[in-house]
Amino acid sequence: MDTRHNSRNKIKNWYHEIPFHSVLIALYICLYSYDLNKNEVFFRNVIPSIIFSVITAIILVAIIWIVLKNSRLAGIISSLIIVYIVFYGHFYDYIYDAKSGLIDNYVFLPLWVSSFLIVFLFVFIFRSRLKILTVFLNIFTLVLVLMPIGSLILNAAGEIGRFTYAAAPKMVPKTALAVTAPNRSEYPEIFYLIFDRYAGNRTLNEVYKYNNGAFLDHLSKLGFYIVDRSRANYTVTMQSLASSLNLRHLTYLSERIGTGSSDEKPVLSLLQDHEVARFLKARGYRFIHLGSWWEPTRKNLRADEIFTAILASPWANLKLNEFESLLVEPLLPTRLLALFRPQSNSKHRRQFFRVRRKFEKLAARHDRVAPRFVFAHILLPHSPFVFFADGRYKTAAEAEAMSRNENYIDQLKYANRKIKELVHRLLERKPQPIIIIQSDEGPFPARYVADRLFFDWSEATAEELRQKFGILNVIYFPDRAYGRLYEAVTPVNTFRIVFNKYFGQNFPLLPDTSYSHFSYQDLYSFFDVTETVE
Repeated sequence: MDTRHNSRNKIKNWYHEIPFHSVLIALYICLYSYDLNKNEVFFRNVIPSIIFSVITAIILVAIIWIVLKNSRLAGIISSLIIVYIVFYGHFYDYIYDAKSGLIDNYVFLPLWVSSFLIVFLFVFIFRSRLKILTVFLNIFTLVLVLMPIGSLILNAAGEIGRFTYAAAPKMVPKTALAVTAPNRSEYPEIFYLIFDRYAGNRTLNEVYKYNNGAFLDHLSKLGFYIVDRSRANYTVTMQSLASSLNLRHLTYLSERIGTGSSDEKPVLSLLQDHEVARFLKARGYRFIHLGSWWEPTRKNLRADEIFTAILASPWANLKLNEFESLLVEPLLPTRLLALFRPQSNSKHRRQFFRVRRKFEKLAARHDRVAPRFVFAHILLPHSPFVFFADGRYKTAAEAEAMSRNENYIDQLKYANRKIKELVHRLLERKPQPIIIIQSDEGPFPARYVADRLFFDWSEATAEELRQKFGILNVIYFPDRAYGRLYEAVTPVNTFRIVFNKYFGQNFPLLPDTSYSHFSYQDLYSFFDVTETVE
């Protein structure tokens, strides 16, 4: 009788007997991180993190509960473990910045562990008086979770509809896409190589005081068409690639998305299901995607093969997406691994390995079973600055000792060297491929770097706009017949020309217009800057 009575009391008083605050803390960490990054992260990328975090928290509470035979104590200890593991990096980064680097991990780690042991000891001593604390934590964490959950549900539910009306109408009906040439082996391979923030020749001369003529002359002698007056169609990577890979301008988004929006996901969705992949895969091409660490190009939903070149990371084998990496980076185990393997685990060092592996992959031989479309997004001469001109690794300290311009030119010289090596390898192949080497955008002007979120491009000077829109654009056709190209062709027309020339299409060329948006807070209010940047 007493046993049944006690059981009924425990069920009745579940809110202070069952420590669900540990699970809610784990859930809140994921939801809060998503809320902070909802303009850049798809909710579908968050779901695995939520499931893993919640299950891990439940298992942790269950194990400690079984060992200690005290549900309240098990819950509070579990919550302490979760908080101390998850927030180590956040607290350290805050103190490191606040103290200008006067405290490092070797000092902070013992302090952090000591504080955990003190709190743990205090909780254990007063374990018979944890009822009120359990109730408080249960209610407090429930309120924490409920605060962002309403807006997150609306945002997640709206993704499907928003992307439906944001997506452009397809260039060609699927039935027409299925019509191919009699023999797909006649199609040339296509390499579309994006070198992020590679400046145009005018910018290199005027801003960086560097003459890139020898590199361009070398490519010209190999048979490349040098687009002397090329410029980007848009200000940032996501817009530029969404435009070139979908063969269209993005101005229709101004009406469909509206002004005052900083939501990147409608454009990012265009990168995952782009027109170039649809067109070529319908003609028997294999789509090889060499992404970067940046989530929008890290992988592609239509790719037959994905290569991200993630190396020397303690979590490399997990193949985490950008949101998962964001959660993992501050964790105590991650920072501990970095202490014991500081060089191999630093973001700086990993970038060095990624770029080198990507060039190795591009140059590797393969058996041609089907023609390939190879897309590569290479963060050169994009920061972080990890290369000397001769290809040696440049430490973060060495980069900080040099000016931004010096670092940029070092990285550009290395890029030139690797591009030349790669091009020679590709041109040895029979039949020769189509090679398109472009930058998606030029380097950012100094005023933008100082205020990335709120810099107003409508107030940018003509020199700043020319710096941002001037790009590298060189193209190789196996027959070297460049009658369809011209000196001011922009990326939005690249694949229209390729598809017309090699696949018998009749796509009209679009105006080579360059558009900027106002700021990061207003991504879809485009205005024409063509006359300024020509």
